[in-house]
Amino acid sequence: AGHGADHRAFQIGVNAEGTMKDVVSFMYNLNTVQSLLKVEKIDLSPKTAKSETLKMYILISKAVVQ
Repeated sequence: AGHGADHRAFQIGVNAEGTMKDVVSFMYNLNTVQSLLKVEKIDLSPKTAKSETLKMYILISKAVVQ
């Protein structure tokens, strides 16, 4: 430790709705981005009792070294 680098993390929370296919596509695209993004938390639940639409909350962080 102590290499003189200043580390900071930025976080963003996203609420979204979509089908399971939409959620999987979003997660795949998130993982293939060429920046250091990390999923800190994800919550999925059906929009209604028998709905195919999901409600999603995802907390994403990005580490920045200066």
